[in-house]
Amino acid sequence: MPPGRPTAVRSPGLLVALVPAGAAVLLCLSAPSELRAEESDPVSVARETVEEGDRFFAQGFVVAACTQYGMAAATAPEWWYPAYKKALCDLARGQVRNAYYLLRRAELSGKEVFFVHLALARWYTAQSRLEEASAQYEAALAANKGSVEALLEQADLMLRLDRPGDALLQLKRAERYAPQNLAVQHRIARTAEQLRYLRVAERAYRYLARTGVNPRRDLAELARFYLRHQDPERAAKVLLMLSSKPQTSRELPPEKDLFEDEAPDRE
Repeated sequence: MPPGRPTAVRSPGLLVALVPAGAAVLLCLSAPSELRAEESDPVSVARETVEEGDRFFAQGFVVAACTQYGMAAATAPEWWYPAYKKALCDLARGQVRNAYYLLRRAELSGKEVFFVHLALARWYTAQSRLEEASAQYEAALAANKGSVEALLEQADLMLRLDRPGDALLQLKRAERYAPQNLAVQHRIARTAEQLRYLRVAERAYRYLARTGVNPRRDLAELARFYLRHQDPERAAKVLLMLSSKPQTSRELPPEKDLFEDEAPDRE
């Protein structure tokens, strides 16, 4: 443990932007149980050092935590986990380049580690290296194909690359894993409408209008959708619901049967 009381360094916004949504939890987790070993084993020693770093990080002592993670990475250089934790800690301190080298070191450990690939994808995205980011998202999803978080972020990346069709495919995959996820439905509605898959878009807008947490906004969005597609009658019925008291069940007008039923959800 470093002498004296460590100086608390609070994490800047870069940490939120680049690391997984569960990274704050990961920074306070013990090493994976399958990597526990005898006390004399370097991995076991590194695990204890990582745990000490976790305690520092949980208290806001980021510099001291980084020191512990760096010591653990030096103790067990073949283990991806301390290098990954040190990279997240460096991101919290704004040391973006050093974090990149550590993430690459963790990536080269020979293991398909989802969190490392996801962090690298975010790093490349933040640096506008979008094709490299896409490859890292693919690697992350190969390790964890059901990650809605990675699927959403890759869809956003596809939109930045002007590939809305690929974005919608990823969003439909995310919907299969999390059909009630409102962020997924919001993106499906907008992306499908952009591609003129109007049946898909309508169903997403209607789902949000029925179950979303902001009924006024979502009903207004559905009404605007109908207005954009020459259906003022349905739009008026939806807008009328805005003036009524909130209901436990939001009775919408029937779906528009003139939209072609598109299904852009192939693998």
